[in-house]
Amino acid sequence: MKRNKQKKVTAVTLTAIIAVIAIGFLLLACDNNGGTEEQPKDQSAVLENLFSEGYTATVTGHLTDTEWTGVPDKIETALNAAFAAGNGPVKSRYRDVWYFHDVVIIVEKTVEYGKYKVADGEYGTLYLNLDALDELQDFITTAVTAMRDEEPKME
Repeated sequence: MKRNKQKKVTAVTLTAIIAVIAIGFLLLACDNNGGTEEQPKDQSAVLENLFSEGYTATVTGHLTDTEWTGVPDKIETALNAAFAAGNGPVKSRYRDVWYFHDVVIIVEKTVEYGKYKVADGEYGTLYLNLDALDELQDFITTAVTAMRDEEPKME
């Protein structure tokens, strides 16, 4: 009888040890890849010689490295292309904004606006929705016009 009791205690102990080990593996599996999941951080880049006229803009965002990859290049490409494609009045809008302001472009993930925002009193700052950067060429001149006209606006 004592022997059967000993076998039961050993089996229960062994089962408990296996359960603890299994729970440990589950916890490790839920550890976000060993704690290496990307976390958003403050990112920044300076765009230089915009419009081939020496203007600059600072691009910032609180994004992961993966999200940030290519962001400054997309913005620089869209700005330069819109300026180059613009007629005299369009080019003047860009020059006015960059001449009178130290332009800051803040890229963010938001549901507040779909494409861009020009906030009241912050006419040297352009807010861009990260999800709309692939369409930036389509609306950048409208956003710059709002900055130049000191008109709060968002789309």
